[in-house]
Amino acid sequence: MKHGGSGFSLIELLVVMAIAGILTVIAVPAYQQYLLDAHRTDAVKTLLEVSNAESEYYTTNNAYTANLTSLGYPADTVTSENGYYAVTATSSSPQTFTLTATPQGSQTRDTHCGSFTLSSLGQKSVTGTDTVSDCWQ
Repeated sequence: MKHGGSGFSLIELLVVMAIAGILTVIAVPAYQQYLLDAHRTDAVKTLLEVSNAESEYYTTNNAYTANLTSLGYPADTVTSENGYYAVTATSSSPQTFTLTATPQGSQTRDTHCGSFTLSSLGQKSVTGTDTVSDCWQ
């Protein structure tokens, strides 16, 4: 009996499919976590922008504000550039403020960092399981 030398056997095809399946099972969750990590810069960038606006407001008014419309934003909740975080401001006195970036949409799956917080004193915090230095890099 003569065996054909061209093409793939069914066994070879099944082995390739099994390897591709294993790689997919490993790669997809790693890629999803990579995306969550990358989207954190959206929170940090927006918090720093709003903090700078608060500093400019303080220079003129000798007080901070929890009203983000006073800083020139269209609403009291600022959505980050890519929409992964919503930033709000609170103020316990005219001399302090706290900004909080809360994850939105798919970013809510980021349990490593969760919400980001920045105070008028420059204090940074997160609500997730990772350290502040890991999340704020």
